[in-house]
Amino acid sequence: MCGAHKIAREHGIGTILVDERAHGESGGNVTTFGIRERRDVLSWARYAEERFGKERPLILSGVSMGAAAVLMAAGEPLPENVCGIVADCPFSSPEAIIRTVMKGMHVSFLWPSVALSALLFGHFSLTQSSALSGVQNTDLPILLIHGEADDFVPAQMSRDLARAGKRVSLFLFPGAAHGTHRRSWIGSQRSRDGKRRNKGRKDGEKGGQARCARPPFGCAPGGRTF
Repeated sequence: MCGAHKIAREHGIGTILVDERAHGESGGNVTTFGIRERRDVLSWARYAEERFGKERPLILSGVSMGAAAVLMAAGEPLPENVCGIVADCPFSSPEAIIRTVMKGMHVSFLWPSVALSALLFGHFSLTQSSALSGVQNTDLPILLIHGEADDFVPAQMSRDLARAGKRVSLFLFPGAAHGTHRRSWIGSQRSRDGKRRNKGRKDGEKGGQARCARPPFGCAPGGRTF
């Protein structure tokens, strides 16, 4: 997400760049695929509200597991100044992405062991929460972006999320791999290769080109969005 951070700053947008638990300089040694991280997102949002004031609009953003975490957090009691979510190549649930990866490695039969290990050693359930449930339980506007050539998190997961949400816009980028297309949409007016499929379109209906990647966020007066 550092590329997004750089572009946001170039456009005068303040950012808080966070290391998730068990990553970078943050503590912990267990990654929970967004399940506990969603509560961390809630803590960060509350910190931002206290630090910068309730009048400052806040957009939650993440890539891959970070994207799934902010979508899971959508179902939490977020501060009122959170006005939207941007999720880049999110997976629909921890179970879905783990099963997808295991299928590619031809070890699908190990899923019960993985789920049990999470309970025994990580003390959490892989089915406790999901990005799908978060999207279903929020009225916040959500922008999903995904590369159609993503061979790690299938773009179909973003399609499933878009269908599940109430106020979701989905931008798909042909030829883009996992998390490699951020510069083509953040703050750009030249994203002409993306295909936009808004919530409510039927499968197979042709979407419009993503000429401008400006999400439909209803931020407070004076607030700026990507």
